[in-house]
Amino acid sequence: MKVNHTERSSIQQMTAGVMAAILLVIPFWIICAFLMQLAAYPWFFDFLVLYLCLSDACFKQIAQEIRLALNSDDKARAKKLLQPWVAQDTQSLSEVGICKTTIEKLANSHVYGVVATIFYFAVAGAPLVLAVRMVKQIEMAWPIADPRFKNFGIAIAKLNTILQILPNFLWAFTLTILTGPLGYKALIQTTNVPTPFPLEHLIQRITGIAINIELGGPRKYLAQRVALPYANKGRQPVAQDIGNAISYTSKGFGIWLGLLITLPLLWSMLRYVQV
Repeated sequence: MKVNHTERSSIQQMTAGVMAAILLVIPFWIICAFLMQLAAYPWFFDFLVLYLCLSDACFKQIAQEIRLALNSDDKARAKKLLQPWVAQDTQSLSEVGICKTTIEKLANSHVYGVVATIFYFAVAGAPLVLAVRMVKQIEMAWPIADPRFKNFGIAIAKLNTILQILPNFLWAFTLTILTGPLGYKALIQTTNVPTPFPLEHLIQRITGIAINIELGGPRKYLAQRVALPYANKGRQPVAQDIGNAISYTSKGFGIWLGLLITLPLLWSMLRYVQV
């Protein structure tokens, strides 16, 4: 990114990141929100925004293809399938690393791809859903674990953390229902482990406990190894665990799918009643 100059001071990098985020989010959001308000059939745009914001919930199909590729001993294809979905470098990943990264993505994508979408739609409709998702997309493109974005992306990362706290807790609570007592313990037990992704860390921890596998740990960004804490200690994940994670998260998704189907209908009915 041309505006991200890592040789400059941290304050200058942070300022550049804030300005870049504002220019990327606000103009496009205002235009989209304005068009939605003028639309003759606002419900159509509500469903369109929901469909677009739920795109990461379809990662389940990609995860299934990755599992099949690993079962066929085709690591190159598995890496190719995974790369567009994560910011970290996948080329140097071992089979364990591919499994771990896939499961972590699968568990966390439901927070912003499903729960946050439903939650913010219930709060203020499609315009707010769109704004929250735009912030999340930028945060994923500028991960502060990547040394290049450590300062540049810090402001958008903090804003995203604030916006995702409640959806993250709701998804974590959903997973604890499926996990049982150990999941509840992980939910309420505080940890002092420093991590740039505290919300993701919690979800990974609960998921790791449920499947009894190791999640978290070091990542690579442009071949540079970055030390990150482990979310859960356990056995090394294998391809079969991707299938277990798909089944596990699909049950949680089913709970929220019911809400997703009913909320847009209720929101549209309220609009017409007010008119």
